Amino acid sequence: MSTAEVPEISLRVPTAHSKEAKLILANWKNIRSCLWEKLDETLFLSTVIMELNALKDECSEASVIRAVYNLGEMGLLPGSTMQQAYFCPRKIKGKSICQVELMYQGLLSLAYENNFLRDVHCEVALEGESCERWNDETGPKLHHKLPNERELTWDNIVGAYCIWHSQSGGHGIRWTGKTELAKIKGKAGDSSVWGYDPVAMCEKTP
Repeated sequence: MSTAEVPEISLRVPTAHSKEAKLILANWKNIRSCLWEKLDETLFLSTVIMELNALKDECSEASVIRAVYNLGEMGLLPGSTMQQAYFCPRKIKGKSICQVELMYQGLLSLAYENNFLRDVHCEVALEGESCERWNDETGPKLHHKLPNERELTWDNIVGAYCIWHSQSGGHGIRWTGKTELAKIKGKAGDSSVWGYDPVAMCEKTP
């Protein structure tokens, strides 16, 4: 890839080492035309290259381009810094496909940007913590008393919840218990984000 092909940014982004990262640079002119208008294109390209350089499995070219397009259109950044989304290689019908795994931070970003949410809070409940749920005539209720020190591990989690309020006055609580979380984690497999960041994925689920 010569500097003439991406003159404004080629000297300010990480070097593309992987086949997937080089593919994105080669198609950057088309990809950048579809980016969300408020997205910093240099920051986006930098995070994309870093994450694609770190992929452990080779993925089909079409799936890589599609994954980057999707993130660019949504205005989300891949990687652990913002924790909005990840590139996840998966085997589907014998082929290695690059898919986008949205984290709850990415979903929240979309909801706020579209003026749906007023506020939202996601949390996990751990063994031994006081966490009560009930319903009354005004709707679902939840009271969770968090200690100052917590050991956040998959084994300690008993459930996760999300409390939200919309701009129009709506509100709700979604609780997901350990049994349901374990089923979702089992389907995703340890090679997915569930394998190395199960707490964030538990918070994302409800």
